[in-house]
Amino acid sequence: MRRYGLALLGSHASHLLLLFWFIASDGEGATAAGGTYDDAICARPIFCGEQVEIKYPFYLSNTTDQVVVVDGNTRYCGYPWLGIICDHDRAILRLGNYNYTVLDINHDNHTVTVADPDALDGGGCPRVKHNVTLPEVLTFSSPSNDSVTFFFDCNPTADVVLRPPPYIRPINCSSFVDFQLWPSFVAAQPDVDVRDERGWLGVCKEVVVAPLLKDLLVNEEYYGKLGGDGGYGAVLKHGFQLSWDPTAGMCHECEVSRGRCSYGTKNEFLGCLCSDGHVSKTDCGELGRCSYDGNTTFLGCLCSDGRASNTDCVHHHHALEQMHPLCALPLLITLLLISSVPLSVQESDAFFRYTNCTTASYQCGSLKLDVDYPFSANGVDRPNYCSYPGYRLICNPDNKLMIHMNSTVFQVTDIDYGNKFPAVIDQTQPQETCPDRYHNTTIDESRFMYTDLDQFLTVYVNCSAKSSSLPFIYDLLSCVSGGSSYYRLHKNKDDSLESDILGSCSSSFVVPFNSTMAGSLAAGNSSLVDVIRGGFTARWKVGDQRYRRKRLLQ
Repeated sequence: MRRYGLALLGSHASHLLLLFWFIASDGEGATAAGGTYDDAICARPIFCGEQVEIKYPFYLSNTTDQVVVVDGNTRYCGYPWLGIICDHDRAILRLGNYNYTVLDINHDNHTVTVADPDALDGGGCPRVKHNVTLPEVLTFSSPSNDSVTFFFDCNPTADVVLRPPPYIRPINCSSFVDFQLWPSFVAAQPDVDVRDERGWLGVCKEVVVAPLLKDLLVNEEYYGKLGGDGGYGAVLKHGFQLSWDPTAGMCHECEVSRGRCSYGTKNEFLGCLCSDGHVSKTDCGELGRCSYDGNTTFLGCLCSDGRASNTDCVHHHHALEQMHPLCALPLLITLLLISSVPLSVQESDAFFRYTNCTTASYQCGSLKLDVDYPFSANGVDRPNYCSYPGYRLICNPDNKLMIHMNSTVFQVTDIDYGNKFPAVIDQTQPQETCPDRYHNTTIDESRFMYTDLDQFLTVYVNCSAKSSSLPFIYDLLSCVSGGSSYYRLHKNKDDSLESDILGSCSSSFVVPFNSTMAGSLAAGNSSLVDVIRGGFTARWKVGDQRYRRKRLLQ
């Protein structure tokens, strides 16, 4: 009882100190910590040419019109690496060490369409000079993109050059003569058999892969004359599509609290630019922790000031912060009088709930991590309301950290709270190499989703079709008698082959895997088991604004 009374007294004192600080700072306490700025700078869109509207999270990097200066420090209102240069009405985005022309920015779909200037200005059959290197904030938009592979300046006496497979087309544009020493070729990437491609690597001066829009590539108007005028050059001029994820990285906390993130000239995160003109190092409001009961019912937010809210912890903070000191004075006097009255049971309970839900350090075997919302873990003494049902971590007797998704057990090898990524491995898959022992890996899609870091491996077991007729499918050394087994790599989980292309197969299964393993598998440096046992990443949905709104409407 004595501890409870001291806690209440401490809570009252914190309320009084907060109110006195607010009055002493003339209502500017929130801004004093991080400075102020002109919000109109971030809200102002700028057009480059007639088509490209540059606005957050993009910014114009070659002008001071969208530069914010806070306490003498220059910062951009936008994501890192998304600075655009407007040069003679052409918007230029830097990808790696090369400039790309921005054709369109779709803020609703979080996509940007860019084209290689060499392709735009290089005639009917331009020579693409380099591969595409993406910054961390951008990914290739799937399934919008595909690609073509160029084999430049190939030894004309080599066997592969004299007898190329039908899907590798010679480039025969008249405009291409000045670009080559020896014969050059192009192939649609979905057609390229990796085993054939290896034969070209040693006899061609350069091999370059260029992304482009899939819908145009498969259009017979272009595909039928891929190596001639009106072929790949016409498709490349339409560019390719990249995506950014507004829920990933440091910017998300700024944006869910109604602010914009800011980065410095070296792409370092500098904090949040809030809609009321103040600058914060973390977010634009008092963030709390969500509270749920045992039946997954949302009970509200447990805010850092001890309040319980039915919606969020931001509105109350901004209501006081934006109020003029003279207008707020009667309210503050009232609050001072009220603060001398003991806290209500609801408010004191919310305060204790918040303090009980602090992050807990945890170790399972050699894996060390923090347990925080939405997770709970065996051996960590935290109340049920500090976590979300279905996110229970268990350290098993073998010192492996596990999580159950429906009836499947996954090993957790890492948790990235900033991006909401757990790295997981399906523990129900066998250790054997024979493909007919494996099965589909599925996640609990009510709580998790796949990410842009994932690709998918489909294996077809004991099929009647022969590999010579199967482009983009790799033959497996099958341990199944009576037929052949094949696998293919694809980015879209639901991307499937036509039912008759493989003939009849005894079974098939789909397994997600980390996209970094794709090249190693295709090159023969990794086995099927390596890829499957390497695991993949998932993103948890709880805490996501779209997910929360969906649940509240149910």
